[in-house]
Amino acid sequence: MGLKINVWGIYGYALLGLGHLRFLATKEQIRRSYKETALKYHPDKQAALLFAEETEVAKQAKKDEMENHFKAIQEAYEVLIDPVKRRVYDSTDKFDDEIPIIVPHRIFSMYLV
Repeated sequence: MGLKINVWGIYGYALLGLGHLRFLATKEQIRRSYKETALKYHPDKQAALLFAEETEVAKQAKKDEMENHFKAIQEAYEVLIDPVKRRVYDSTDKFDDEIPIIVPHRIFSMYLV
């Protein structure tokens, strides 16, 4: 499957409802969240949404959208549950590498008792 989660334009952890934890999510949290999310968004569970569409073209578009979303959930799980793939995926996460500003008169305050 590769690391194509970003192709979907959705952050992998957020797909599984773990956007607030991101790289801090445990394997158990990923598993549990995947099960809940997969049940909720499985195309068979969402079949009622197809009946709301009026035209066959709209129904097919909705069906494709649901299937793509479910595939993205599966792919996110496959990447995040595998330690090697997850490390590669997490390494692309943005982080703040800005050097903090030092105020000259406070530089020695940490040494005061």
